[in-house]
Amino acid sequence: MESTNEHTELTHTDILNALCRLCGDRVTGKKVKDVNVKLCTSFSADILHFYGLNLAEDIENKHSKSLCLKCYARLTALKRSPEPSETVLQSAEILIEKSSAIWAAYDPDVSPMQCATCSHYDGQKKGGRPAKHAKQRRPQKRLFPAEDDAAAADSSCEISFSEILTSTPTKKMKDGTTEMAPPSTTSVMTSPFPKQKALRPLDQLSSPLSKVEDAYLTALVRIKLSEADDKMTVRCKTGGQPIVLMKVTQPRTTSSTAESPLRKKRAKLIDQVRHNLSGSKPEDAIRQQGSELKRTPKGRKEQVLKVAGCGIVHVTAQQSAALRSKLGLSLNKSREHKRFFRSIGVRFPSEREEREQQQRAMCGTIEIEYRQLYFTEENDANKKLVETPVGAITDIKQFLFKILKHYHQQKRLTWHDGQIPEDEVWVKVGGDHGGGTFKFMLQIANLQNANSKHNTFLICIADCKDTPENLKRILEPYREQLSELQGMKWSPFPEAREKKSIRLFLFGDYDFLLKVYGISGAQAVHPCLFCTASKAQIQTPPSFICGNITQRSLIQIKRDNRKFCQKGKRKKKIAKFYNNVIRRPIMGIELTHVAPPYLHILLGIVKKHHDLLEKECHALDKIIAQSLATTGREFESTTVFRDYVEDLKKINQQEEEKRRLETHLVFIDDDDCDQPLAETQKLADKIHDLGDEIEDQQSKLDLPRLSGPVTKHLDTVLRAHKISMQAYHGRSFVGNHCHKYLKPATYEDLCDSVVRKAQELSEARSVQVMSENIRDKFHDLNALYSRVHTSISHQLPVEEDGVTETVNSIRVYMSFFRREFPTVRITPKQHLLEHHCIPFIQMWGFGLALHGEQGGEETHATINLLKRRVWGLKKQEDKLRVLMREHQTMVSPLFHAALSVSTNKKTLKWRMNCASDELNSDNSAALT
Repeated sequence: MESTNEHTELTHTDILNALCRLCGDRVTGKKVKDVNVKLCTSFSADILHFYGLNLAEDIENKHSKSLCLKCYARLTALKRSPEPSETVLQSAEILIEKSSAIWAAYDPDVSPMQCATCSHYDGQKKGGRPAKHAKQRRPQKRLFPAEDDAAAADSSCEISFSEILTSTPTKKMKDGTTEMAPPSTTSVMTSPFPKQKALRPLDQLSSPLSKVEDAYLTALVRIKLSEADDKMTVRCKTGGQPIVLMKVTQPRTTSSTAESPLRKKRAKLIDQVRHNLSGSKPEDAIRQQGSELKRTPKGRKEQVLKVAGCGIVHVTAQQSAALRSKLGLSLNKSREHKRFFRSIGVRFPSEREEREQQQRAMCGTIEIEYRQLYFTEENDANKKLVETPVGAITDIKQFLFKILKHYHQQKRLTWHDGQIPEDEVWVKVGGDHGGGTFKFMLQIANLQNANSKHNTFLICIADCKDTPENLKRILEPYREQLSELQGMKWSPFPEAREKKSIRLFLFGDYDFLLKVYGISGAQAVHPCLFCTASKAQIQTPPSFICGNITQRSLIQIKRDNRKFCQKGKRKKKIAKFYNNVIRRPIMGIELTHVAPPYLHILLGIVKKHHDLLEKECHALDKIIAQSLATTGREFESTTVFRDYVEDLKKINQQEEEKRRLETHLVFIDDDDCDQPLAETQKLADKIHDLGDEIEDQQSKLDLPRLSGPVTKHLDTVLRAHKISMQAYHGRSFVGNHCHKYLKPATYEDLCDSVVRKAQELSEARSVQVMSENIRDKFHDLNALYSRVHTSISHQLPVEEDGVTETVNSIRVYMSFFRREFPTVRITPKQHLLEHHCIPFIQMWGFGLALHGEQGGEETHATINLLKRRVWGLKKQEDKLRVLMREHQTMVSPLFHAALSVSTNKKTLKWRMNCASDELNSDNSAALT
């Protein structure tokens, strides 16, 4: 709009909205209603965060509501950046301070020129295409100086310009005389300086040149340049090496202010000069440019290479601290690495700057508290109270909100396509014991990889066992904080209108969860955390369960514990009458928010499947050994199995001898009536002694479970699939190996190997039938459970159709297990799978991996690696403090953004090979 001389309220309002609220410039477009104009009220939260300007305090007729496209683009860029620098934020504040002086409310008593807003609007450059102005032509360069300049020329010239041009040329002879040259056919040039002597003979030329001579030189150089191939080089012949002149334009714009095309043009000119100076070959120019770089001072060289975007690499303090933490380097190792990288041109910041960045990356204050914890010595069963240091984050609320702020700034928070309500943030807390220490941890579920060890934060750590007494003393201080945190509101900005509620979940292994809620244990009469089912009811299929089974709740657990204390007098022998609740719950989190520990359910079920397979293969080994002892067939196996077969052969021989003696005794009784009674009794005693000896040998005969050829071959097949059993943990599997175990290629090969090995050792029909039955049974068993595992072991949203399919898969699996293994007991973990996993999935709409305990289990390995850094510290409290600080640094969201590179092994290997090839080629070129 255009301003007028009248200062009305309507005009003032139109002018007000035609200006940008942030910078004060005119908005794009001719009218405020133009589609290009943005309303700043739509970005009030972002303007408050980045500019510190609260639009809620704006006055209606005093402040603008518009936002120009330039400020809109700047605001969008600030939102996309991970974390704006302090310089950018300071410049934003300065912009607001400058524009604050132009806003004025409407005053009818002042003119438009006296109104700050209207006068500022008139002083702004109007929009639209700029007016065309006549270009000022560059003054033409004169070939010769003006006559008045020539009048002041050097008076020592002996020959006039006109005489030189109009006289007949002469040729000097050897005897000193001159001869007239033939007349020229060209037209005679007229001198612009008719009254002035201009040129001197070549043998009389000396410095300085006259202005006329200087003008002729310029004219001749221009002619030579126009005749040159490159239009910039003049070659003047001499008696020896030619004189080469190159045209270099005198710059009117410096390179620091010139545009990129002009700088490229000048760089091309400098390359041409270097080419002419060094030689015609490419190697000559490379050598010359290398000498120039060597001569350049170090500081200027770094600046030049920085502008060029190559050469010296500067690692920021944040990147250096993050790299040291991620690689698990001690301070001395980090210094060794830095010395090497500095030798090849990489620049690192000081250690002080790294420590400052590490302190900035800390999301919570670490404190060391001393608490009375119970310990048991090896030779003493009595528990002793020992004052033990515990590393802890004292303020969980501040710790959590700072983590959420970092994730929000990096735009890493997600609501999984609306499966998590938009007004909620899901937070997980949990604990576990491993590596000699107990750890209490925190995770954010609103992330893409919520259950990763890189998104798991330590709340406290203590070097003790996770006994119920120790858990109560460690976790009791957090009980009140977690209760307050449940349902608390959080927003990324303090004054933002939209706030999100915090919803707490609890994770951990089954043993930890039972201790937290005060239940006796997995071997109790009522071992289930989520219901009051007894052991006998767990063995029964759901359709045949007798008796009442109620779902546990936090209120019911407290009620059962109160009855156990008051009526049961805390006697553990009668705890079964109070649903085995023998302690008061430590946490106030409802059981509907407790995730079934599917990782440990998976470990238990796969371990049970493999134990049953080994048990039946062991029975098959015994039948194979009996067949080998009978047939005497040669075979290759372990020494233990060979000795077992030899013992069977001896027993078979003794049994055959016994049968022969018994037959002989029968014939004596029937035919030889004259045989002395003493000899008959002696033969009978020998048969009896032989029978006793056979029974004694059979009682001592034993084949160790894992020494048979078929059973031992199972380990070989597992190793071929890169699966190993933990020797010191009851031959259990780790989570990744369980996942591999349930793949069709693995369990099919494992089951087929039983038949192949049995056929290799024996051709007996009974052996073949038994091996095929084992193969078919365990193939179907693992296939059914593999289908269950695939449907619930993820962290993706689950639809209703998927839930129905999972329910059917679990029902079919449990029915098959009960039918094929009627004498095998159903474990509490199988009960959790059958009765409590599906209700949790239906309630929260995700696979069990989102709320599971995988991240907490992985943290044990991370802490064990970090312990190497604190071995040199003497005090336990110092070790815990450094341990928590280094772990917070490793999982810090700020450091995650600093090292946001691909960790794919194939990608990293490819990059390393490329770098190695490039380095080898550079070294070869340097040697050449």
